[in-house]
Amino acid sequence: MGDKYKVDKKVKILWMIPYTGGILILWLISIFLLFFVQDIFPAFLSDIPFILSVILLLVAFIIFLGGPPYIWMSLRYDNLTYELEENHLIISEGVISKKQVTLPYNTIENMNVKHSLTEQLLGIHTLELATSGTSGIEGTIQGLSDPKYIMSIIKSRIHNFENKEKGNEKNSNQEREVLQNEVLVNILNELKDIKTILNNAPPITNKTDFQTKKIVDDESYNERIQKLEDLIKKRMKDKK
Repeated sequence: MGDKYKVDKKVKILWMIPYTGGILILWLISIFLLFFVQDIFPAFLSDIPFILSVILLLVAFIIFLGGPPYIWMSLRYDNLTYELEENHLIISEGVISKKQVTLPYNTIENMNVKHSLTEQLLGIHTLELATSGTSGIEGTIQGLSDPKYIMSIIKSRIHNFENKEKGNEKNSNQEREVLQNEVLVNILNELKDIKTILNNAPPITNKTDFQTKKIVDDESYNERIQKLEDLIKKRMKDKK
């Protein structure tokens, strides 16, 4: 498991602002109606001072209209996490409908920090992540108090992942070189075996055997074997 992080709690204020604006508008409309059209309100509001009626309306609006959205935003906040795994970043969110975005580090091409006026006042930021092969933003983390810190961690994980990939490629090349050396050694041994067999063979009885014997005894054939042997020794020495 990787490191799991939570965003700043002030993000709940950011989410509540649209609801708060609506509650204030309804409250102001209610004050207007209370002052000019008192008959639509319960009778007890007419028997108490106007200011107290306004306060009671505000409290009622906050409890009955603001309470449910606040509970929902709290649940939304509790389910919003981002996790930095060894090879990828996971962004999880959602209350009823869960959503999970997985971004492999080798696909993250750009990280951009944005903040609206409200976010600036709250001291929080939004981090946008763009990946290769896509034209838009693939992942978003809202409500970060210190996005540079998170960006540095992501960059470090990307760097570590790239180094790991290079290490795997290097090991693969080394394994390929070992295999090539083994093939060359086998070829050299086969050629030596052929020469030994032909040198120890019975006297030549036909033209084909004579031609084969001539090839093996040829000076260039022996030079090729020697060159192949020198090549293998050089490769083994370079490896060390």
